[in-house]
Amino acid sequence: MIFVDANVPMYLVGDAHPNRDRSLDRLVNEVLGFGRADVLEARNLLDSIPRLSARDAIHLAVMRREGVSRIPSFDQAFDEFPEVERVS
Repeated sequence: MIFVDANVPMYLVGDAHPNRDRSLDRLVNEVLGFGRADVLEARNLLDSIPRLSARDAIHLAVMRREGVSRIPSFDQAFDEFPEVERVS
């Protein structure tokens, strides 16, 4: 399973942007939600890594819960986590 960062489909449907042509154009099979436990985990991540965005913290929390280690993303913040392989 690969977790797709929300910014990837945003580039596909948004205005012209340099990342638009680099975005994945395949549809996802499953959309994962998040709950209170994920929000609390995201808060812990933000406390330990203040430069991490709230969105990326939620993504990481869900990835950890689901055991996902790969993410297509343009966000270089994911490079700071050895358990995550960012696919750009």
